[in-house]
Amino acid sequence: MLTEQSPLKNLKAECHVAVRMIQQKKLMAALWRLTCLIVNHKSKNKVWLISDRLISATDNGYNFYHYAATQKLANKLNRIKPIFVISRKSQAYRELKSKKYPVCAFGSFRHKLLFLKASKVVAAYTDRGRIYIFAENQPYIAGLMKYDFVYLEHGVMMGDFSKAHGGFNKDARLFTMASSIEQKDVKKIKRYDYVHEEARLTGHPRLDALLNSKKPEKIVLIVPTWRSSLEGEKDPKHIDQWYYNEDFKNSDYFKFYNSLLKNKKLLAAVEENNYKLKFLIHPVFFAQYIDFKNSASDLVEVLKPPHDYINLFKTSAIMVTDYSGVHSDFGYQMKPVVYSQFDKKHVENGGHYHEKSNFSWEKHAFGPITKNVEETVYQIISYIHNGAKMQKKYQNKVEKFFPLRDGKSSKRIYEALLEIDNSKLNKEEK
Repeated sequence: MLTEQSPLKNLKAECHVAVRMIQQKKLMAALWRLTCLIVNHKSKNKVWLISDRLISATDNGYNFYHYAATQKLANKLNRIKPIFVISRKSQAYRELKSKKYPVCAFGSFRHKLLFLKASKVVAAYTDRGRIYIFAENQPYIAGLMKYDFVYLEHGVMMGDFSKAHGGFNKDARLFTMASSIEQKDVKKIKRYDYVHEEARLTGHPRLDALLNSKKPEKIVLIVPTWRSSLEGEKDPKHIDQWYYNEDFKNSDYFKFYNSLLKNKKLLAAVEENNYKLKFLIHPVFFAQYIDFKNSASDLVEVLKPPHDYINLFKTSAIMVTDYSGVHSDFGYQMKPVVYSQFDKKHVENGGHYHEKSNFSWEKHAFGPITKNVEETVYQIISYIHNGAKMQKKYQNKVEKFFPLRDGKSSKRIYEALLEIDNSKLNKEEK
């Protein structure tokens, strides 16, 4: 990495590096290094690149971005420029552009220029392709980039995810959490390797958007998570797309939800009480949409991506899930959740990414846990008949699980990022 002490010596050293790289036929890498030096020399603003999934703008990334973009006075005083990164092909990109929001197309030349001078890279999803956008040239310029990586998560962790999210893997300057259980895990599991200042209980920005919502509609939202053992091959050209899996329809996963969506007792109760049944496919299984669509009845709406998750969570009255982090979004609103954990042994024995931690479904879940279709149907109908009200014992669990249920998550994260900058300034002054 180049030092700050002597610009002339740095330039001379960089010229030697460029010559060697050109001799090694690394012309593009040499050009990016020179570009990095130029844009950082001229840059006065602190660029914050913020992202969610590349096809939608509904998660922690967007909700934090929306808050940061509205802090106009603080942004001006601190020379902060929040920019949202998303695929040019997405509907959200077009909508944000039409509203004149500061937005950047993922992977574009402008995105790469902004990445070179970014002071913060804030992400809810952290596949290597989202951060390592320079492909094979990344190692040649990594030492010149000076951004702080901020990991917002994209759901509450219900297990030990230290392999994926630990300090060695993510190297996050700030790692945000929403629940007391996550905070306990990160403190006790050494593999996370974060100090208190880096791993903070801030709350999740997307949860802020769920508070004070209107009375929900009569909707039962079925939203299971994916299974690592069933995902199709990943499309190498698109970060958020997977190919169709021909064996998917033979799985216990498909058979369970196919049976649930066709259950005569459930459909009768839904129709009799003027409810709607909506099935939300996990993004990893988007390619399997046709399997569920072909098996659904007229009383079931199989939702086609992309989705407005926040609106779905606000307007639905009852949620059915399995191991998905979205159970926290629903519980956060004090609305009833049913957990259909029909394949628990499969999940815990390697069928999905899962390592045990202080979190326990039996102890911390916000509703009843079921083991088969019949039990799941019974619990759904029970909630339909009681007016879709969460029992008091589950409300108490929600309050204990979320100590910061106040709608100020984005504010805390924004202030934490300012603290990081201030701590850097103090070190430079010393």
